Amino acid sequence: MESIAYEHGFLAQTLWQLAENADLKRTRNPNVLLPGDRVTIPAPRPREETCATGQRHRFVLRGASIQFRLRFLDDQQQPRSGVAYTLVIDGDTTTGTLDAQGSLTASIRPNASKGSIQLQTAPDPETYPLRFGHLDPDSCVSGAQNRLSNLGFSSASADESQADLAGALLRFQTARGLSPTGQLDAPTRQALAQDHLS
Repeated sequence: MESIAYEHGFLAQTLWQLAENADLKRTRNPNVLLPGDRVTIPAPRPREETCATGQRHRFVLRGASIQFRLRFLDDQQQPRSGVAYTLVIDGDTTTGTLDAQGSLTASIRPNASKGSIQLQTAPDPETYPLRFGHLDPDSCVSGAQNRLSNLGFSSASADESQADLAGALLRFQTARGLSPTGQLDAPTRQALAQDHLS
């Protein structure tokens, strides 16, 4: 929703609160839409500001950036704190160090499309590709698989067998102390959303 709103000159919350988008709001997370979902976008609303001539004025464009967060955990689910990183998003580079929670936060454009993050680990750095705007809802097979993969429980693509997804779900459920059903049940979806933060 953020990228859609940004491309049309609106704040995401403005579109999300429209009465015409009420049905979508009842069934979707605003940050996770599916192809075919319909979002009503109203005509742009011009805004005029009265300003004195002969003076300098500053205008701030709201919604021009959003917060992007990543968290890295080790095999024992402990934060990888203190690791230096290089983050590249659509050609913009940021460097820093993971905080005590193994996290980083960066401001990015709402319509960011791709990038990568490199952790400066020894003996070789770790590089992870990033794609924005490509996460399906957690109720879909593809959405569950993407979240599992992002959390280190790899499975095949959505057009592969259900057995592969079941195996990834079993590994995730066992690691999280859930009942190992191999099914995308309500407790598993809740744990996935909590761990993935989306």
